[in-house]
Amino acid sequence: MIRLFRFLRGYAVFCVGGGFAERFLNLCRLRGIVLWDVKVDGDKLYGFTLIENLPLLNDPVKNSGMELLSVEKHGLRCFLKSHKRRAGVVAGLFVTAVCLFLLSQTVWDVVVPEIDGVNAEDFTESLADLGVKRGAFKRSIDIPEVQRQLLNEYASLVWVSVNIFGSRVEVEAIPVEPEPEPVDLTTPTNVVAAKAGKITLVERGAGTQLVKIGAIVPRGELLLAGVVTYRNGAEHLTHAHGHVFAETESAFSARVPAAYQTTVTGAARTVYCPYFFGLSLPLGPSRDGALASAGEWYARGGDAVLPVGVQWQTVLECAPVSVTLTPAERLCLALENCAAQKRAELQEAEITECRTAVRAEDGATAVSVTAKAVEDIALLVPIAVDPGTPTDPAGTAKSPTEN
Repeated sequence: MIRLFRFLRGYAVFCVGGGFAERFLNLCRLRGIVLWDVKVDGDKLYGFTLIENLPLLNDPVKNSGMELLSVEKHGLRCFLKSHKRRAGVVAGLFVTAVCLFLLSQTVWDVVVPEIDGVNAEDFTESLADLGVKRGAFKRSIDIPEVQRQLLNEYASLVWVSVNIFGSRVEVEAIPVEPEPEPVDLTTPTNVVAAKAGKITLVERGAGTQLVKIGAIVPRGELLLAGVVTYRNGAEHLTHAHGHVFAETESAFSARVPAAYQTTVTGAARTVYCPYFFGLSLPLGPSRDGALASAGEWYARGGDAVLPVGVQWQTVLECAPVSVTLTPAERLCLALENCAAQKRAELQEAEITECRTAVRAEDGATAVSVTAKAVEDIALLVPIAVDPGTPTDPAGTAKSPTEN
C-alpha cells in the first residue's frame, strides 16, 4: 500500500557525493525531509524521496559540503508527463476505470444451498428468471419481490433470504417440516404373509398372534388376526398391525439372446460457449442427438468464482441397431438384470446367502439367482365388514382371551 501511495505521488532516486554524509542525513531529518532505502557506497550516498522534497534537498546538500550528482524521477506524475501526447493511454485509463466501476456493480456468483425437497437446477433457473444471475446489475435486483415470488412458487419452503455480499449473491432457505403420515387405526385389518418363509421374530402392535417363532408359513397365511375374542365370548374387530420377520427365499432370472437390440452412439461433437458476465456465445452450431455430457469452468480469484469462463456440451449421434454380443457381454447384461431385480425386491431385507447359476441355451445366456434373506413379510389386509355390523360391541370392557 505504501508503494502504491509513493507511485501515485511520485518519487525520485538521488545520488550525492563528497562532504559529510552524516551531516546531510541529520539536516534532512531536522527539516522533515523523508528519505528511505538510504545506502552509502564509498563517498557517495544513494536514497529515495518524494518528488516534492527535491527542492528541499538543496540546503542540506550545500551545508554538508556535498554535491547532487544525479536525480531520476518515477511515478504516475512522470508517466503522464512523458506520455501526455498519447491520447490512447488516457483513453485506455478511462475505459479501464469505467469497466472496473461497471464490474463492481454486477453479480459475479450466485450460491444456492442444497434444499430438501427442491431441485437445485430448477431453483437456480427460477432465480435467473427473477433477475438473480451472473452478470445482473445488483441495483436491478428487487430482493423483497424475489423472496416473495420464490415462496409463492415453492410451497415446500417456509423462509427464503437473498443476500448480496459485494459481487456475490447467497441464497438461504428453510423447507417446511414434513408432517408425519397419519396412521389409520380404525379400519379393521388382518396381517398376512406377503411371502413364504420361516418365522424368526414377531413384533405385535395389535391383534391376535396366530404364529410362533420357528413356524414355516406359506404365502397368504394369517399371522395376526384382527378379531379379538373377549372372556365373555364377545368378539371385537381391531386394526391388527406389527412386524413379522422371516427367513425367505427369492429367485430371479434373466435371459439375453446373442442378437441384442441396442442404441449405439456415432460421432461426438462438442460445442464450446465462452461466458462473460451473463453473455454466452456458442462457437459452433448445435446438433440434435443425445446429450452425453455438459460442463462449465469459471475463473477463480481466491474463494470467489468470477463470472468469466467456458461452458460446453457434448452431443452424440444415436441410432437403434441390432448387434451380436459375445458370451462375456451376454453374461454381464444378464447378471446386471438379475441384480436390478434383487435390489428392487430385497431393498429393505438382510441378504444372508446368494447362489448364481449360468447356462447356455440356443445361443443365449440365461442366469438364475437364488437369494436367502431375512425380511418383514407382514402385509395388512382390510377385513370386509357389513355396514350394519358393530365393530365395538357394548359391554366388552373385559380383557380379551388372547393378546
